[in-house]
Amino acid sequence: MTQPGPLPSSLRLVREVPRRSPDRPLTVGRVLVAMLASTMLTGMVFGPRISRHYGVSKGDIAEATVTKYAREAYPSWRNAHPEQHCPARLELLTDYMNTRDIIDPWGNDYQMFCGHHGIVVRSLGEDARANTEDDLWSNQ
Repeated sequence: MTQPGPLPSSLRLVREVPRRSPDRPLTVGRVLVAMLASTMLTGMVFGPRISRHYGVSKGDIAEATVTKYAREAYPSWRNAHPEQHCPARLELLTDYMNTRDIIDPWGNDYQMFCGHHGIVVRSLGEDARANTEDDLWSNQ
């Protein structure tokens, strides 16, 4: 039986893959560059999406905090101080919260208003202006 000759180049289905030459080894630097490039690409693709969710979560945090001040901390404070109707400052309610922070997620102070039926707490929201659509109230 005779050996067939080499196939013409037009009939070859698989082309040879060049092998890595020994003078170009895989180095730590090359691995780090590849990791950096993939990290940057991931950040460019998913970064804006994560930022949008972060903004939403700030609103959720502020809303939960103003509600907790009005519905949990104030009643506890009122039970401890039956002779007073309204705390002089919002800081007095932090003893009944799990935080001492009176600043909302956007860096503004929470605001407290006293009424006949308790208190109302407000966050100015992202725009830091009073009486706008993004204000978060404890009585909503």
